[in-house]
Amino acid sequence: MNTNIVKDIIRLIDRVTNEDILENLGLQRRTSFGEAFLPGLGVFVAGVAVGAGISLLLAPKTGREMRDDLYQRMDSIRDQLEKVVRPGQGTETAVRPS
Repeated sequence: MNTNIVKDIIRLIDRVTNEDILENLGLQRRTSFGEAFLPGLGVFVAGVAVGAGISLLLAPKTGREMRDDLYQRMDSIRDQLEKVVRPGQGTETAVRPS
């Protein structure tokens, strides 16, 4: 009979979480910067993407001009990302062997 009581107590202890202990003490867990900041950043980025899409639809340019602008912007963004991802590459000057 004592072993059953001990097993029940162990099962109850296993179910207790950190949040349960903090709640019983009248405390709560602090949220980290990432937990508080990243959801807002995601909403902001989604809003920027929607705004960019709407601005493209309402732009007073022809389809050809718009595509050319988009291709140029994508090329410049890709070049900037390559500089960030691979710093130092592409900055060396080529020297021909003599």
